[in-house]
Amino acid sequence: MPDMAAAMAAARAQGSAVEVMDERTDASQTFANPNGTLSYDASAQPKWVKTGGTWTDLDATLVQGEGGSWTPAVSESPLVLSGGGSGPLATMTVDGKQLTLIWPSALPSPSASGPTLTYANVLASGVDLQVTATAAGGIEETLVIKNAAAGSDPALADLVQTVDASNGTVLSTDAGGNLTDTASGGQLLVNAPAPVMWDSASSTDVAATPADSPSPADTTSSGGAQAAASLKIALASLSHPATRSTAQAPGSHAHQGRVKATFKNHKLH
Repeated sequence: MPDMAAAMAAARAQGSAVEVMDERTDASQTFANPNGTLSYDASAQPKWVKTGGTWTDLDATLVQGEGGSWTPAVSESPLVLSGGGSGPLATMTVDGKQLTLIWPSALPSPSASGPTLTYANVLASGVDLQVTATAAGGIEETLVIKNAAAGSDPALADLVQTVDASNGTVLSTDAGGNLTDTASGGQLLVNAPAPVMWDSASSTDVAATPADSPSPADTTSSGGAQAAASLKIALASLSHPATRSTAQAPGSHAHQGRVKATFKNHKLH
């Protein structure tokens, strides 16, 4: 029901909760209950966008347009991703202001899976670029290093991407490497957290073997205590199976670290 009075009347008549549509936001709903009370349901992230007076579910699934570029099916802010070639990798538009990210070389035609595009072998040594669209109209950019040789590629040591912003906005990075694009009035338009890296390690450095299992006679010795600790780790791993690293998140045993990022003359290093 559109307004509070109509929703409360409908809830009493039908004996079940009715949403007050006039009170909906992009991340919350208000319901009228049959007993005359109200319920409020909020989400940490936006779930809908209002288009033409109607709320529509956000959907980051990528759809290819006639020109070959890709866009989310339904997003809060416009986002355009490259279909390959020498044009921009991504163009984000927030409140009429654009932020464009340009890869340093021509991109191959990507393969698509849901909200993610994979540009294979952007570095010939064996590095893929994955770009995942968000429902807000932003992106998550990940380099997938597929082998040890690719990991030692000098091109990874100083990878430079060009960032282009609309006039009247200010691009900057802080001491931690976080990138921001701010409107002239101080309004934050785009925030890019400092990059991080992780590996695909899938086990801990300490593991129990049958020989490590303590007997009642040696559990008070230092060796027995070590064995007991190792066995405890092994049992914990059985009750909480390890997760493997993916391009989206590190696994439970992955080694993680921060990546140094600097911004100079509209280029992100």
